[in-house]
Amino acid sequence: MAAIFSKQWMQNAMIYGGITIFILLIIFGVTSGIKKTNSSSVTTEEVHWHAPISYEACGQEVDFDDEKGHTLIHGHNDDLVHVEGVVMDEEDVTLASYFKNSGIDITSENFEDYQNGDLCNFSAEPGMVTFYINGEPFTDPNDIIVADKQEVRVVFE
Repeated sequence: MAAIFSKQWMQNAMIYGGITIFILLIIFGVTSGIKKTNSSSVTTEEVHWHAPISYEACGQEVDFDDEKGHTLIHGHNDDLVHVEGVVMDEEDVTLASYFKNSGIDITSENFEDYQNGDLCNFSAEPGMVTFYINGEPFTDPNDIIVADKQEVRVVFE
């Protein structure tokens, strides 16, 4: 019985088949790497984060209407900071960006009508805006990157 394929044909098929598989693996690896290491964004895919947030001024809970639009970082009047989308730059998801996008007048210097140094009714000490992230105090909302399930508390006292 004669061989259907010659020895030379089999060797060439193995060489060219191996080269083809090698090239396909390189193409797959490069395209997969591009998707996973997109250097122009902080996250590699869309995120949907929620961070509970509360406000207190001079011992009283304060509510804000934070549903001003649907940007990357926003609110829905549900006491949560929402981050939804691909995070291109950490500055886009700071607590300060949330306040700006939501129309809330809070900075490191003021809490709505209160300015650092103002007195609360119950204290002779000058008040100050403080941001608590998971119980840790911070003074500048520009330095706070909002993350999923991070507890945010804004206090003037």
